[in-house]
Amino acid sequence: MRINKLSIFSLIEKIINTLFFIWIFIILIGALYSDHLFSLDNPYRLSTITGLVALILIVLGAFKFSKFKSLSLPIFNSSKKHKIYLLLCISVIVFSWQIYFINKANTGIGFDAGIVASEVVNHSNINDWFRYNYFSFYPNNLLLLYTEYFWSSLFGSSWLSFSYLSLLCVDLFMVTSLISIYLIDKTKTFKTWSIFLIWLSVFPYIIVPYTDTTVLPLISTYILGYTLLKKATSRSQQIIGAFLLGIFAMLGYLMKPTAVIPLIAIIVVELLYLFFNRTKKEDNLKLIIKCILVIIAALCVQFGYQIKTNNQKFVHIDQKLKVPAIHFISMGMHDEGGFSQIDAGPMYSAHSSDEMKKISKKDIQTRISEYTPYTYGLFLIYKNYNNTADGSFGWLQEGNFIDQQPSNFVQNWVYPNGKYLNSFYVIVQILWILALLMLLLTKASSENSRLYLLLFKVALLGGFAYLLIFEGGRSRYLIQFIPVIILLLGLSNFSHSTNNLN
Repeated sequence: MRINKLSIFSLIEKIINTLFFIWIFIILIGALYSDHLFSLDNPYRLSTITGLVALILIVLGAFKFSKFKSLSLPIFNSSKKHKIYLLLCISVIVFSWQIYFINKANTGIGFDAGIVASEVVNHSNINDWFRYNYFSFYPNNLLLLYTEYFWSSLFGSSWLSFSYLSLLCVDLFMVTSLISIYLIDKTKTFKTWSIFLIWLSVFPYIIVPYTDTTVLPLISTYILGYTLLKKATSRSQQIIGAFLLGIFAMLGYLMKPTAVIPLIAIIVVELLYLFFNRTKKEDNLKLIIKCILVIIAALCVQFGYQIKTNNQKFVHIDQKLKVPAIHFISMGMHDEGGFSQIDAGPMYSAHSSDEMKKISKKDIQTRISEYTPYTYGLFLIYKNYNNTADGSFGWLQEGNFIDQQPSNFVQNWVYPNGKYLNSFYVIVQILWILALLMLLLTKASSENSRLYLLLFKVALLGGFAYLLIFEGGRSRYLIQFIPVIILLLGLSNFSHSTNNLN
């Protein structure tokens, strides 16, 4: 009976790994065809193509031929003490660059980030009907509003101040993720740290105070809580892990509902191990107590949030005007699969959520009737390209993202019409392609990391699937899955992954 259970587990694991490989391969093809690389506006098209070919050959060669496997950067061959000193020095440099970047590039941001921030900065939303009702339509942004109000009470309300809030969230995400990696497999800490520093040095969203960045430390902290539950040996550490998991999973959900996708992956993988690969018997009573602690912590956060919302005086909230989830499914079924003012307009003129649901259901039925299985399949491929191909994570794609023209060197890299904007797109696209190549070759280095790699793969697949079903259309929505992506890259043992190429 045990052999049959292990066989079932092995089969499920193979299916997940195969699906993950295929999906990442499809994303990689899309990334290689990105307009950022081969646009006619890109003056470096020839050098970009040459560099990409060379990069792919080097990466594949390094993984395929044993004589390359012993070669690595000096940082990975140096002593532990030297690695720490070197990475600390680089971290200081990267952090200094982030400060400099914020001071030179921060500006007013459009789309939803601007609506939330403007409410805190100048309370001007009462004079605009849509902005006055914005938090009735989208109450999921209330936690961001509360956070910015609290931050402004300490450090003032300005775009510069809110950029530092975003920076704090991004860097806290790195710290908590590195602790998780250390607990899972301490030998992977330096590699993960290095990956983080590369990513942080080219991540411009620190000047965009929105849920994309503020949710990152919440996700990474509840992953840390789960890791403590699994790895800690003392009862007190496991209790801390349970509370971290419950508190920050709920905060993540309230900040951005899709933040629970990694939590769902945790539940799925834990159930797989519980029913099909339970190598050591754990006291069922202890398991139940852990679950109860997690649930209690989550409910306490939800209860406190509800009290805060019921008694807040910041904004007008009409609960019957909340835009239902089915609307985002309808919106994700046509055009590029992203935000559509044609779909959003009827929601704003409806008188209740029930009326919004009826409109959305009718739109879904109409759109389904317009597709054949073949054309819908083509649409999903096209939408997946829009969701995942862009290595800049949708920088400047949102409406009214940045209206200001560049006036200094830093702004010329990331502002519309910037002199070096195309160069920025090329750099981040090449880094994204390199990351996808590494994801393609991910393989557990030990049984110790096997569970976590499976968990993170399920989480990433869940994220991709969600973006196919709901509103997507641009890769900005991938930012919330960066914790999973970097942890996957950090834990993987690429030198033993050449079997994936067969």
